[in-house]
Formats: sequence, C-alpha cells, structure tokens
Amino acid sequence: LMSLCEMSNLHAKAAATLHQTAFEKSWSEQEFLNLFSLNTTKGWMDEGSLLMISHVLDEIEILTILTHPDFRGQGKAKALLEHLISYAKENNVTKIFLEVNIENQPAISLYEKMGFIKTGVRKNYYKMEDGTFRDALLYRILTHI
Repeated sequence: LMSLCEMSNLHAKAAATLHQTAFEKSWSEQEFLNLFSLNTTKGWMDEGSLLMISHVLDEIEILTILTHPDFRGQGKAKALLEHLISYAKENNVTKIFLEVNIENQPAISLYEKMGFIKTGVRKNYYKMEDGTFRDALLYRILTHI
C-alpha cells in the first residue's frame, strides 16, 4: 500500500534528488521551492515516486510525475495518477492535462491505459543534454463525467 504524503517546501531537497534520478534535465531544490511558493502547486510523494501539479480553478496541469529507476514497474505512477483523479473529482476539477516526451513510451502507455486522450504535439519542446530536441505529446483527461 502506498504511504502518500502531501508535499511542502520541506520536501524540496528530497524532490530535487529524486528528480535527478528520472530526468536528464532535472529541477533544482530552488525550482521546487519556487513551485511550492505558489498556492496553486500541490504535490504528493511516496518512497521513490512523486507527482506535482498546478491546480487553477477547474483545471489541473501535471507539472512532473516520476518514479526512481529502482522502483519502476511497481505501479507507483499509476497509484499517484489514481490518487490525482480522485482528488480532481473531490475538488470539482473538469480536466487534467500534461505533456510527455514522445520517447517516454512507458509513461505514454500508462496515460493511455488510464484514459488520457492525445490532443496534440509540441514540436521540439524538450531540449536534451546533447543539444537535440524532442517533441512533446499533449494529453488530457476529463474528470467531471
């Protein structure tokens, strides 16, 4: 069972450390602190996984979701998304949206399995460490139905 805790600025250092394990271009502790200074930011963390969102009125944008490589394949990201969808329904959110690197097949598969619909592409959205770019796929799910 997940032991989800709601994140605050106290989690910024741990979040930054975890983010480094999952993404080539990771967020710093300061970037997490900046996000937590906004009252629209919410986040949940479990051992080896985290989810951060921006919640404005009836919309949620997933800012980041990740699982540490050592914890992948255990359903942690799925559990975080299920928690988010429950949170959305409880808070009268009508849609959740996100973007994902076109090469992140495990994430894309999970979003599609969870009912997210592809709504578009952002060309060359992600700049990689080697200077090349990757497209972002845009997804959304309607939660008020």
